Amino acid sequence: MVKPRIEMRDAAVGGAPALAVSGEIDLASAPELSERLEEAILDTEGVFVIDLCDLRFIDSSGIQALLRAMALLGREDRRLALVCPTGAVRRALELAGVGDVFVLYETRRDAAQAFVSVDD
Repeated sequence: MVKPRIEMRDAAVGGAPALAVSGEIDLASAPELSERLEEAILDTEGVFVIDLCDLRFIDSSGIQALLRAMALLGREDRRLALVCPTGAVRRALELAGVGDVFVLYETRRDAAQAFVSVDD
């Protein structure tokens, strides 16, 4: 089986630290995502954003990685926000029953505007 390609890059949103994820997250790539998220979360403060705008696919192992990131942030009373436009990834979150668990924004701009009004 060929490992799906996943790319991750730092991409601040409205002054908040963020990780932009593109490609596909499944059983093969979820551990890499979890590791990168943990490192990024431990090296930052405040709200943390995961930008899923360019993500094409996520399965239950990817959703678990997102839930672990939220739990890690919760230990420090920090929030997780997902930039996740309407589409396949958002549908996957909703079908898994976690769409309401996450704070979801349609665009990076929506997220950035929310942080300015909440954090300032």
